[in-house]
Amino acid sequence: MFDSFTEAAEENARSRVYLGVHYQFDADDGIATGTALANQLTGNVLTYTQTCPDWNCIQPIPTPSERIDGGDEHSLAVQPDGTVVASGVNGNGQLGDGTTTDRLSPVPVSGLSDIIAVAAGGGHSLALDSGGQVWAWGDNSSGQLGDGTTTNRLTPVQVSGLSDVVAVAAGAAHSLALRADGTAWAWGNNGSGRLGDGTTTNRLTPVQVSGLSDVVAVAAGGGHSLAVSTGAVSAWGENIFGQLGDNGQSGSSSSVPVTVAVGGDGTSIAAGNRHSLLLLSDGTLLGWGQNARGQLGNGSGTNSPIPVQVDDTNLTEAAAIGAGLDHGLSLDSRSRAWAWGANDGQLGNGTSTLSAVPVPFG
Repeated sequence: MFDSFTEAAEENARSRVYLGVHYQFDADDGIATGTALANQLTGNVLTYTQTCPDWNCIQPIPTPSERIDGGDEHSLAVQPDGTVVASGVNGNGQLGDGTTTDRLSPVPVSGLSDIIAVAAGGGHSLALDSGGQVWAWGDNSSGQLGDGTTTNRLTPVQVSGLSDVVAVAAGAAHSLALRADGTAWAWGNNGSGRLGDGTTTNRLTPVQVSGLSDVVAVAAGGGHSLAVSTGAVSAWGENIFGQLGDNGQSGSSSSVPVTVAVGGDGTSIAAGNRHSLLLLSDGTLLGWGQNARGQLGNGSGTNSPIPVQVDDTNLTEAAAIGAGLDHGLSLDSRSRAWAWGANDGQLGNGTSTLSAVPVPFG
């Protein structure tokens, strides 16, 4: 670990991969220019510039996958100018256009600018701006908007008491945020302990997830939550299908994070309704939890309380992952998309037959 850009240059170490971003350093002016690796894989390169006096101020950079997201019945996308558009069901105001009218085509979300990431939950939506502030709108019946009330919002409101946020995630009725200091925060519905604060009490404003540090990624499922930290993977909340991946040691739920034994370094994580997916640094994909519809991708329909490997007969060198209600998605190093699990059309392979192993998407 070098203490400054100058020292790095003196050691001929002018580049470094940090939290999924490849940085090139200019020792003369102390500027780090980062290129997201995931974008390079798809050919759509985005660059990010940070001015830092030393290594410690470099923050995680949202990847392209965080600029678009789908909830239960609505979709969000960040536009190139930093505004957000939304489409789909709007009964709780989750499209953020000031109405409860469903939209078949994208409409602008009111009042947002400089947005770098979005997350779509069951009936609510989140957005992260470039200043590290979080905005929320839609269903607020459990406090998942984090504004201290349970009032639905038809346009975005700021989440209370959060700053320096670098990533967000939305579950069925709860929300997660990752701060630049490596701590994880949660608010909303706390059934089965999915907020990770040691209680099952709903929270109308963010509370810190207990016992986690050096977190680099978070994910929110239907009733459980996940985090990747330096050298560790953690899970908390509902566990009745094994979605916490701790071999049932925590029982049917855990209100504090438990360790998932994954046998490698995690780089990104995704949560479905009741299953979990993890991408390791070597391109291996793991899954655990509910598997009745093949959503773990290991060729069986048996639930697993411990991580199992997604079948890699055809899908090798995975580079990005995603999870729907009962299915999984991955992009490989050649920019090919794959899908597995439930299939009412979500596998994109021209059939409605579920697949317990990855199949080409599209």
